[in-house]
Amino acid sequence: MCLGSRLIQSQRAVKLFYSNNVAPRHKRFPLQCPLVKSFCATSRTTAPDQDAENQNFLKAADFAMHSPKSRDFNLKKRFTPEIREPVRYSYIESNDAAEEKQKENLVKTIVTNLNSSAKYKSYCIEARLQYHSFKKGLWKPDWHTIKNVLVRASPTHGPRIDRAARIIVSPASTKIFTSSVDHFIFDIAGVHDCTVELDSPETPLDYSRFIVSGSSTAIRDTLRSILKVDPYIKVIPIKPAPLCAEATVDRKKIRHVPSERRRPRIPAHMIPQPKIWTSISLLEYIQDLTVYDPASHLLRFLLPPSFASIQSKYSLVIMELIRKLLMDPESQRVFSRSAFHRAMNYYVRKNRIDFVRELFINMEFLNIPPTTETYNIMLTASAVTGDFHNFHFILHMMLKDGLTPNGKTWVAFIMLVPYRSVKHYLYEKMKQMGFLSHTRTLQHVAEQLIADDLEKSLLCDNQDHDEFIKTIDLKYGPKWLSIDVANRILAVLGKYCLVDRVFQFLEFMEGQSQHPDAWTINTLLHTCSLSPDPWALIVDLVSVKKFQALLQPDSETCRILFSLAWTSEKFNMAKVVWRYACLSASTPFTARKRVARILTETPSLTMELNSLKWINVAPIAILGIPGEQHPMEAYSHAVNENIDSKKLCQSNSRSSEEILKDNFKRTIDLDLQIFKEWKPTWPFGHMLWRAIQRDNELKASKELPSKNIIWLSNNLCSIPISGRGENRRKIIWH
Repeated sequence: MCLGSRLIQSQRAVKLFYSNNVAPRHKRFPLQCPLVKSFCATSRTTAPDQDAENQNFLKAADFAMHSPKSRDFNLKKRFTPEIREPVRYSYIESNDAAEEKQKENLVKTIVTNLNSSAKYKSYCIEARLQYHSFKKGLWKPDWHTIKNVLVRASPTHGPRIDRAARIIVSPASTKIFTSSVDHFIFDIAGVHDCTVELDSPETPLDYSRFIVSGSSTAIRDTLRSILKVDPYIKVIPIKPAPLCAEATVDRKKIRHVPSERRRPRIPAHMIPQPKIWTSISLLEYIQDLTVYDPASHLLRFLLPPSFASIQSKYSLVIMELIRKLLMDPESQRVFSRSAFHRAMNYYVRKNRIDFVRELFINMEFLNIPPTTETYNIMLTASAVTGDFHNFHFILHMMLKDGLTPNGKTWVAFIMLVPYRSVKHYLYEKMKQMGFLSHTRTLQHVAEQLIADDLEKSLLCDNQDHDEFIKTIDLKYGPKWLSIDVANRILAVLGKYCLVDRVFQFLEFMEGQSQHPDAWTINTLLHTCSLSPDPWALIVDLVSVKKFQALLQPDSETCRILFSLAWTSEKFNMAKVVWRYACLSASTPFTARKRVARILTETPSLTMELNSLKWINVAPIAILGIPGEQHPMEAYSHAVNENIDSKKLCQSNSRSSEEILKDNFKRTIDLDLQIFKEWKPTWPFGHMLWRAIQRDNELKASKELPSKNIIWLSNNLCSIPISGRGENRRKIIWH
């Protein structure tokens, strides 16, 4: 309530007091002073005939009030609307005590209102500041904001120029550009969306001449980075020579590429450390740590006791090993940017963004300056999680370091945006700025967009295989196909169970010299599981010899195949997949759980198959009949003696069912450890095809339901195996 309202209420109270005392006009208390015209506190005008006492009172009660145009409306809710017209009231001269008390109450009320309004205003200001500080931390930029930042900071590339210039480095710098870690010339060119290749040397083993290709902007940035390493290089522009048929025929079809070292596929904690730490040996050691992800089956037997609590998250084991390297002074001094990039890329694949940030902080602690590639890795990690705020923050960090976004930065932005239309808009923007002249960048962009293009082709345009390929060639050009793009296409075709289109596209891949990898195989197998008739599709797929040659018993492949065999109720296929998974230490958890069901429900071995459920018979068919000698027992005599002594000690005190369960449990343990001493003799694909043929034969014969479990076990496939290491024997695993 405003001050004027308070005064008006007090004036009305005085009027009401005198009006209630009804008396004859001639008997009323005579006024000894004339009526005084008083104004509310909202008026800055005083009466000309006001006495000194009232003037002093009003001066004490006076405070600054703004005009309606400049009034602060932040405190408007605190007070009631003011009354603009002044109210006239009368003071009785003889009632001095009441008048003084009234004035004192008015002053107290005014002071109280002033104090409360000041407190409320300070409270509002503080609350508003807290609100803004809270919203500032939660501010989430949209894709328009990030796009504008990228457009302002990214250079515009012109058309690509093949074999634009020849770079000749000095002999002293040859080793730096070809063998160093952070100054490898191929990596320097890749950061700026250029390609570098060895020039055809005039003399053998001459690695001082390179050919650079790319846009004019990319070549300029690449040469600037190379000059920072060696300012004495020679750059010779290459003039486009006229086409000559003879020169084309005589040119040797040799492409010089960086060599790749074959890395061991063993758990990280079993890899020996190099005797002498150098930048190259440290990089190779970290590459060995991050190249292989062992299955939980292998870690069950090979994980050291100190890491037993984290065997389900083996990436923590690798991170502990890297932390020890960072704490060791000998290895810390040779850490390179490439080593950090390798570890950061590994944890991006594992979706461990916290470890990526930890490695970036260690880079700054070791005074290793980041590059555009460093920030691209972190931007990719933010894109995987869909974090717009973190992406925007990291992008500004990169710009503050004076680095320029490249094609990979835009690809990470396309990964971040979830909307199909926005992805295609960004593709057109990249095309306008010339980023798609680099083949690798074009393939990365196609990998992000090809699934939407294929679904539109299937659902809206109703295109066949040839029409779809022509449409994609017109959109992306002739160099859009890579193995990652092919896997995306196969995943969409498998989603809609288009088996014929899958085989057509596999033939197209073969014509483009794109060979399937493990992801391709698992994608095709997953397609079979989604089909209405998965068994017929798996038969058609495995019957192809090229597909058989590509099959490897890794954890994901065995999981899909074992699940197909289990749902289709195929004894031979389930047995072959289980045993090859045991021989390669890659049994999936679901397979171990299903086989271990025999330990809870153990049927009689003489019961007929038509009276038993599949889930009760399948574990016995996979493991085999107890009593036969296991290959692990045949090789290790100590195990044989322990088993025999155990049976002799407990055979009289236990029932036959308990002994049978113990034998099955022992068989499962030996199966899971067989990879230590034995390996398969025949390829996995060849043996899987034999198992499928045998299952079709069993299905065709009508004698199977009337047979018992022992007959079934004796008529299933056997696995030829051979020993590892010094054990060169070859036996049949029944």
